[in-house]
Amino acid sequence: MRGHGHLDVAPRLVIYNISADKLRPILAEVVAGLDSDARWAGDCLVLPNLSVQLSVDNFRIMRNVSLKSVGGSQDLHGWRRLEQGLAGALSQETVSRNPRGLSLFFAGLFILGGLAMVISRDRKQ
Repeated sequence: MRGHGHLDVAPRLVIYNISADKLRPILAEVVAGLDSDARWAGDCLVLPNLSVQLSVDNFRIMRNVSLKSVGGSQDLHGWRRLEQGLAGALSQETVSRNPRGLSLFFAGLFILGGLAMVISRDRKQ
């Protein structure tokens, strides 16, 4: 870390179980309250008063969205303010369960069952 609140690593926020289409208006509303000089350029967002620059990266299959830092100097305090604003706004939202989560759960059970069989077979030898 150098300076006051500036990072040498790239910050990122991941919002689970929401599409970019649903997140974008919520993000826009939060950002408007945090930085009146904020500007969008496609999927990129610059908040100059918070020293935050990010891109919105959508992972459609799992309905996750990453807000990834882009550009040079990023301010940790700006990212924390953004995170807190989003947490407050998203706590009011309701989303349906992701059906892929259930398939991942059963895949995990299948793997655990296979491991249990291998371990029990190994003990008998």
